[in-house]
Amino acid sequence: MGVTMWEALSKAKMPWSHIETDREICQRVTSDENLPKPIMCSDETWSVILTTMTFNAQERPTFSQLRRSLTRLQYQLETIPRSHTELMNKFQQVLQVEMNEIVIGIAVEQTLVNSSGLNIHQTGATFRRKPDTDITVFRLRIPSDNDLNSFTRYYGENIKNLIMQYEREATTEWVNIHMNTSILYNHMVSIIWK
Repeated sequence: MGVTMWEALSKAKMPWSHIETDREICQRVTSDENLPKPIMCSDETWSVILTTMTFNAQERPTFSQLRRSLTRLQYQLETIPRSHTELMNKFQQVLQVEMNEIVIGIAVEQTLVNSSGLNIHQTGATFRRKPDTDITVFRLRIPSDNDLNSFTRYYGENIKNLIMQYEREATTEWVNIHMNTSILYNHMVSIIWK
């Protein structure tokens, strides 16, 4: 199960793909060597995955134990307040761009809009964490109400409770979209790689 989780978090990479012989793989497994932690994997999730890769089968969790651990972990991760810096670091890690593209560029905003199936250039778009809340406000260019409905429907269907509210700026093509920061942080990979 751990290798399957590793593959999912590694965007379907092949484990130890650089190894050419079965003997070398067997040697790594029997010497209790683990696969490297995927870039997109949180430390908390990685510690659960490592329990499934223990060489001794009796020490590995059962599927029901693993399910309970992952359910508990998901709840914990979704209720941990994340700072704006943590969110920006996560965006940089997932998008694999320079921090400058996150801070003053539009990489995040463009990705959110494109992922919803819209092709609207986001020059001038911004996002900011609302102080003392678990809300991140995106100011996105979405000119038509049909496109706005499409955007909110996409995220409503794919990531429940991500969008908390939205409001169009009067007589403009700009929309302020309030997103749950914890859900945004924890589902960033699924948002971007759908």
